[in-house]
Order: sequence, then structure tokens, then C-alpha cells
Amino acid sequence: MALRLFLSLLFASFCLAFPSAYTRNSTNICPQLEIALGNASIISPSETDYPSLSSENWSHTAWRKPSCIARPSATPDLQKVVRLLTTQKIPFAIRSGGHSPSPFAANIDNGVLIDMSSFNHTQYLPQRNEAIVGAGGRWLGVYNELDRYNVTAVGGRVVDVGVGGLILGCGLSYLSDLYGLTCDNVVNFEMVLANGSVANANANHNQDLFQAMKGGANNFGVVTTFTLKTYSINQVWGGIKSYSLDQLPALLAAMQEYQSNPNKDLYANLMLQAFTTNATVGAVLNMVYLKPVVNASAFAPFYSIPTTGDTTKIQSLTQMMSGQRVPPLPR
Repeated sequence: MALRLFLSLLFASFCLAFPSAYTRNSTNICPQLEIALGNASIISPSETDYPSLSSENWSHTAWRKPSCIARPSATPDLQKVVRLLTTQKIPFAIRSGGHSPSPFAANIDNGVLIDMSSFNHTQYLPQRNEAIVGAGGRWLGVYNELDRYNVTAVGGRVVDVGVGGLILGCGLSYLSDLYGLTCDNVVNFEMVLANGSVANANANHNQDLFQAMKGGANNFGVVTTFTLKTYSINQVWGGIKSYSLDQLPALLAAMQEYQSNPNKDLYANLMLQAFTTNATVGAVLNMVYLKPVVNASAFAPFYSIPTTGDTTKIQSLTQMMSGQRVPPLPR
């Protein structure tokens, strides 16, 4: 167990390396990766897909110029990539969905970007009320698959966010009042460690690594799959209420009243965003009640505030989250 954690800490030193830490030779590693994985899995700057893949991250602040982009399609390929990078001390980054706006988040200059988008499968295990979810998927794909069984997972509120980054950063969910953070609902992490070996971390094996992964980001290994608890939630009441910016004081007062309730309804959840630099967008209130109950009393502080738009209705939780819009603002 101690060896597993040591290898994970060793992995962090490679993943977070700065230019002065090691003598880089990241350009020369790319042909070696092509030999190991095949040309189709390694994208170089001269290829037509490179501009879109290197700038696929959601925020411009995370757009970078990696020496090449590795796109492993299965765990054995990922093991080869990790072994080559760590043994030669090549700096690298890992991308699931690339939603973080932090500079160098899930991207890198003059290093290798590991794109996990091929690890995007979801398998529901009804006998265990669990789902095995690929670390490179997006939450919409996870929810659509689980909807077939009328269950869901404690996952992202924005469906285009990547699975891996949200879980490894703890993860807020519309279900968090009921079931905790997303990381609290992980039953098992399958991951590739610094030496290229595969480890499973759970309550019975590698318990120290299991705890470290809950909020540990990508510092301890490259996760391939998460096994998540699932819950029987499908039909809900919810949607988006839109407001003009002059209603913002009333909305904040309503939010204070809503949050101050000592007996908060755990099935009620919301997210308030005010776009103060764009009056045409105004303020947006995403709200959901995790049962098919119209106008639940938990949201009473908001009902008297005039809206400019309202999409709330009985619908599936996935439909409610898919209806959320991202305004065209600089990012």
C-alpha cells in the first residue's frame, strides 16, 4: 500500500514539472510515442486536427501548444504513454473535458498533452446500483446512458464538463445535499501509476490512495475509470428562470432567505448567476426540485420576483440540465 502511494507521489512530480525542473526533450518523445501507439494516436503540430485539439479547452486561458497530443484508446496504450513520459522525465498534462479556466489547466506548452476523450464509456451495473464511467467522458453521455435505467449519478451540473476533472476536484452536484460531493460517491478508482502499472483504489484495496484521490486532482495517477454509486432519480421539476439585472437585489435577498432556512429541503437545489457585464443576459436562476413536484415551497422566496423568461416544468433531470445555456461572453 505504501508503495502505491509512493508511486502516486512520484507521478505528481512528473505531471507538475516546471521548465527548470528537468532537461526537456519533449519534441523527441513524440516519434517514440508514435512507434508505441501508432501514428493515428499521436497528433503533431503539423497535422490538421492539432489546432482544434490544442484549443479544445473551454477557456482561452487554457489554450496551449503541446509538443504533441497523445490520444490513447485503451488502458494498455495509456500505460505505454505514462512509462515513456515518466522514465524520460517529460512534462505532461492530462485532459478529460478541459473545462477549467486556470492557465495550464489540462494543457501544456512544450510537453505532451494526454487526451483522455477515448475513455468515454458508461456501463450500468443494476445488481450493484453502480456505474463504471470512463474518465474522459462528458456528463451528458453519462446521464443519457443512465436515463435508460431511470437512475442517475452525483455528477456535474453542466453537462459538457468532463467526468475526470469534476470528480478529482471533489465535484458539486444538484444531488449533493442528499448524497455529498461527487468524489464521496466513488466506489473505485482504476488508474495508471507513475511506473505504468494499473492500480485499483477503493475501501478494501489501497485505502490510502483511495482517500488521497478524493480531491487529489491528477497528482497521483491517470484515472481510467470511476465506479460510481447511482440513485433512482429521473423525473424532476426544474428549469431556468431569467431576470433583468434590476431584479438582482431582490434575487440576492431571496437567496439569503432560501439559504438561511434551518430545515432546508434537501431535494431543492439552485444556482444563481448574474451577468453584470451583459444586460441582455441579465440574471439566470437554474433551479431543480428532485421530485416531480411543481412549485415546491422551498423556492417560495423567488416566486414573487418578476421574470423575463421561465422554462421550469416537469422533465427529466438530464433534460433540465441540458436546457442550461452558456451566454456568449469572453472566456
